[in-house]
Amino acid sequence: MNNSEQQAVAWLTQLYKGEPSDLDKLNFVQWLKASKENAKAYKKIEQQWRDIALDDAPFLQTRSVNALNRQVEERTSTSAPVQKSQRYAWLGAAASILLVAITYIFWPQEHLQPSIWQTSIGESKLVNLRDGSEVTLGAASAISVDMTDALRQVNLQYGTAYFDIKKDVNAPFEVVANNAVISVVGTEFEVRVGKQNVRLIVAEGSVQLSNLADENMQNLGVLGAGDRVWVSENSQLTKDTVALDKIATWKDGRLTYVDTPLFVVIEDANRYRNMPIKIDSDSLKDMRITTSFNIEESEKLLTALTNHYEVQIKYASDGVYLSDK
Repeated sequence: MNNSEQQAVAWLTQLYKGEPSDLDKLNFVQWLKASKENAKAYKKIEQQWRDIALDDAPFLQTRSVNALNRQVEERTSTSAPVQKSQRYAWLGAAASILLVAITYIFWPQEHLQPSIWQTSIGESKLVNLRDGSEVTLGAASAISVDMTDALRQVNLQYGTAYFDIKKDVNAPFEVVANNAVISVVGTEFEVRVGKQNVRLIVAEGSVQLSNLADENMQNLGVLGAGDRVWVSENSQLTKDTVALDKIATWKDGRLTYVDTPLFVVIEDANRYRNMPIKIDSDSLKDMRITTSFNIEESEKLLTALTNHYEVQIKYASDGVYLSDK
């Protein structure tokens, strides 16, 4: 390895070993822009790193720069097969930093915009993209953005976002959410990334859904207004429909659910609470409920659960626990 490639390995290690600070990001960008050799080296090492079969996502939390160095060099000199599902799952978690790097390598300074937006508990945010599209971030959510003339891409890392996409037939718009890819030209839809699945609801127009975990990007179907799809971790689909006026009601201050698993409702409610609600019984997690409540009044959800369902509530110092009566 030459000096730029060694530095590129060191930067990969620094950026992926944990949450990089603003200073780390700034120094990384300055290093990329210092020379074309640095940018080329980073791109080369990053691509080789993608091809390494990783055991789990926190790769750099347990390996040193020298270990990564050896892995890259071994990968360069051998042709061992790569497990596609592991690679793509890992890339989804790593996408935000890669998008920062790609943006700074290929775009002039005057075209840049911040690549990562996030919200805290109870906060929502309107993100105006440079193509005229809008993304409304729900509470405790995060996206990373990569915009070029040929492709517009957003990675929803966690949480919920509502997309109002400006039509551009020359530049498709993609949303990556775990193992799902939503492709559109111009439409409106909501995407939610939870701990166990991804949920997509189309509010207007149509979208195409694909499977990122499949090496051929398997097409999972075209969805129209009112269609709701749940995509599990193993890419299994569950499809139904919802009324258009029940979509993304959180933008107006309410959380609305129709025939939705309780664990999904609780995950969303916790995005607006300082004291989390925890389901202490496996039998309750998949219990389906229909409910609506103000985002600031999730205690009313707890009251409804005790009054209308066989649910018992226990308050503790670290949260509110739900169990069977």
